[in-house]
Amino acid sequence: MSDSFHRVLFPGTCHVLGHALPPLSLWSLSVLQAVGSPFLCLSAETPFTLGDLQAAVRCAFTPALQTPQLKPSLRDRVQHFCYANNVAFRHEHAAAFMAWLHAHQRLPALWQIESDSEPRFISAPLPLSQVAALMAFGMTHVEAWSCSPGYAQWLILAHGERTSDSIRFADSDDETDIEAELDAIELQSESDILALAKSELPPAIFAQWLSARQQPSTTVNDRQPR
Repeated sequence: MSDSFHRVLFPGTCHVLGHALPPLSLWSLSVLQAVGSPFLCLSAETPFTLGDLQAAVRCAFTPALQTPQLKPSLRDRVQHFCYANNVAFRHEHAAAFMAWLHAHQRLPALWQIESDSEPRFISAPLPLSQVAALMAFGMTHVEAWSCSPGYAQWLILAHGERTSDSIRFADSDDETDIEAELDAIELQSESDILALAKSELPPAIFAQWLSARQQPSTTVNDRQPR
């Protein structure tokens, strides 16, 4: 567990398109969501342009509580002229950007604690909910929005473990057991998974879970190149 936490604290420096990216913050993640960045749902079928990647990098540098500067700079225009049709260049830097996103959103492994009460679901957008929790801990508005998503969730869960019996962090051995359980679940058939979920979840929660599971994966197939 300590290794996972240290990787959140010290994720290393990532270089994309000649920029050393700053730590991902809740604000810059929300900016990426607001502009519909394809890198938040990137798969092998998701098309993207060099312009999309340049815009994502500009979003990454957006300070907390400020609007993003999405207009391409002169450097961006020169880079686009030189590399717009270079597929290998584009995919290499997209992979680096995705690794940066992942590095700042690592979450701790947790054990699910048995409880007689139904879980309470939060309807607010996740970054906003995290900011509200961090501000309740004493952070300022700017400090909370500047926090990385991964570290924010570690703080929130650590506080939850101190004040509630419903959260328990998994240690390194526990994480191995959890991964084994997840691997076993992946080998189950769809009917087995549905039957297990129906038996374990309250009816209303099962209906929500089933509805979400039946939704098609989000892709960005109608984006126009910049």
